[in-house]
Amino acid sequence: MAHNFQEFDQAHPEIWVLFRNATFQVMERGFRNYGAKSILERIRWHTSIEQGRRDFKINNNYAPFYARKFHHSYPEFGGFFRTRIQKAHPESSQEEDQRVSSG
Repeated sequence: MAHNFQEFDQAHPEIWVLFRNATFQVMERGFRNYGAKSILERIRWHTSIEQGRRDFKINNNYAPFYARKFHHSYPEFGGFFRTRIQKAHPESSQEEDQRVSSG
């Protein structure tokens, strides 16, 4: 799944921009935590309804990858999205995931 996400992310960098911007918008509204899947649903609305891209798809399984990318890109906001330890790669960012999931 991580490989699929990386390919998708590289092919569609505009989705990362939308995810990042929507996350900051949620933060500006005073939320201390939020769901990455909710952000993806907002992006779906934007791409399909506002832009009319009816054939564009975003896999729900990419939500935790975008959440981790956000935490990695903006460590000062670590924990905004609650993540779990990745079962496929438990050694990767396990320390961060334990901190985030408990906080």
